[in-house]
Amino acid sequence: MPPGRRHDAHRRRPRGRHRGEVRGWLGALLPHLDHFGAEIDRGGFDPARGQDVEFTRAAIGSLIAAARGQGISAGLLEPLMRHLDELAATGRGGADWISVIDQLPIE
Repeated sequence: MPPGRRHDAHRRRPRGRHRGEVRGWLGALLPHLDHFGAEIDRGGFDPARGQDVEFTRAAIGSLIAAARGQGISAGLLEPLMRHLDELAATGRGGADWISVIDQLPIE
């Protein structure tokens, strides 16, 4: 790789993050996908059987603020926050957070 491209690639990489951390994060998240899928298939998100929208809004809001404070993009969290805000604004703050699935278009 030419030195200019290598420098550019290094600059774009999040500070302090490397492959092992990303692998660890994904390794912690992936085992939960079966549970989320079962909850989605079961439906009936209100009242929450797990973590509700209001709790999750507070947690995601804190993560976004912390990311911005560290100069890290919150681009992956912001769309989730918009969906959670919409659920709360329409009176579904007590619903399970996974009910954001209802807001995603199905084609």
